Amino acid sequence: MQLNRAGSTGEVSGPGVSRAGSEMSLGETLGELKFSLDGLKEKELEATSIVIKTFQSGGGWEYKGFMLIKDDSNIPRCPHERLPVKNKALKGITDNLISAYGKKAKGKVMSFLRGGLPCQGYCKITLAGTGLGLYFDKETGEPMGKLTGEI
Repeated sequence: MQLNRAGSTGEVSGPGVSRAGSEMSLGETLGELKFSLDGLKEKELEATSIVIKTFQSGGGWEYKGFMLIKDDSNIPRCPHERLPVKNKALKGITDNLISAYGKKAKGKVMSFLRGGLPCQGYCKITLAGTGLGLYFDKETGEPMGKLTGEI
């Protein structure tokens, strides 16, 4: 194993070693997401929303915020990255987190975690400042197991 000098986080890389990867932050709190997603109709729940990104001068991308897409044919041309789930699953994830963690969760910003060990059919998310890494079904938004961590 060797130290990954490209990153400033001091991650360790090598064969068989999982790396945390980067976060794709939505930039909105769970309360704001819930408000946006609750008003969607059935057809709109089948669309996939995006996160706007900009190129940093030092290289790499920076995520600037969530954009709710209600129709997949109306995605803007600006640089963006699609979420790994449809709006239906995003709504399920949001509802499950708020149900499990209550008011504490409503003020937290959700991020999708990339890299690490993939779990087929699931996406990994975190809530800013909590240290939680949670897996949710990509189709339904149901958690993998019971949400037992604390915020």
